[in-house]
Amino acid sequence: ASSAGTYIGNIEALPLPPGSLDAVVMHHALDCCTDPRTAMREVCKVLRPGGRLLICGFNPISLWGVRRVIARVFDDAFSDVRFVNPWRLLDWMAVLGIEADEGVTLGRLLWGMVVVGFERGRVPLGGVYYVLGRKSAVGMTRLRGTVSMRHADISSVVVPHPTIRNPR
Repeated sequence: ASSAGTYIGNIEALPLPPGSLDAVVMHHALDCCTDPRTAMREVCKVLRPGGRLLICGFNPISLWGVRRVIARVFDDAFSDVRFVNPWRLLDWMAVLGIEADEGVTLGRLLWGMVVVGFERGRVPLGGVYYVLGRKSAVGMTRLRGTVSMRHADISSVVVPHPTIRNPR
């Protein structure tokens, strides 16, 4: 029995316990939320160590970005959309402990299908980007038994003495 499900709601305040998800797909979620950094922190909080994260978004350095500028003048569905720079997203991921597999993969829409591999010419004009990452696992070693400081030798501890500059 699979326990996979879909969550529809506010990505900036996820009602899930920390470390409870194995994978998260954010399909244009950062483009449409009010604070993308808060959303990234929330997703990283609920992602377990070693968990996978797939982010898809509109590339601001493309025709979608030009379309977004036009939407500032003419009110439409793109008026409230904020595109996240994919290279800035890589920095956010590094700070949050998520290692990107291959960096940013740019794609373009072609007859309703996404064609990946547009970045081969290193022209960052693909309409959409994908970033796949894995949350770093924190290594811990559990200590067996108890550690006692009762018989520690404290005779070799250096105690600072007052100096001329600091008489106290």
